[in-house]
Amino acid sequence: MSAIDKFIGKWLLDSSVNFEKYMETLGVNLATRKIANLLKPTSEISVDGDKISIATKSTFKNQDVSFVVGTPFTLAESLDGRKNVSTVYSWDGDKLVESHQGPNGEENYNVMVRDVQGDTLTLTLKCKGVECTRVYKRAACGTGCAAGHTHTHE
Repeated sequence: MSAIDKFIGKWLLDSSVNFEKYMETLGVNLATRKIANLLKPTSEISVDGDKISIATKSTFKNQDVSFVVGTPFTLAESLDGRKNVSTVYSWDGDKLVESHQGPNGEENYNVMVRDVQGDTLTLTLKCKGVECTRVYKRAACGTGCAAGHTHTHE
């Protein structure tokens, strides 16, 4: 079993702490922060060979990102609205780390760490000393699930 296997599946936001302050630190405008703070997005993670895909969906904004760990790329637009964001994913043990350059080229301007323990994915977001924690629960995937994770089928 590889490090990514436990991440595969659909994840539903369950709780969020300090998200509005994190978005404010990133420079997200007040109206967008208020809307985003009310959303309950889903995140679906899949793998095809070396390529990992993360599809984040909400009623406000959607994003599909595909990447190879360790290969830098430019994200056309981040979920918070920043354009042409230099991005790289890496592993820190069994945690998946997403690092973005800042608007003036600052390395690790904001960092997002995904950690899976059982059927819980914890997303820790950090920017300029502000930290936010968003907890996702694995969605039931129904009979015949081939995602390689453990859970009970109903």
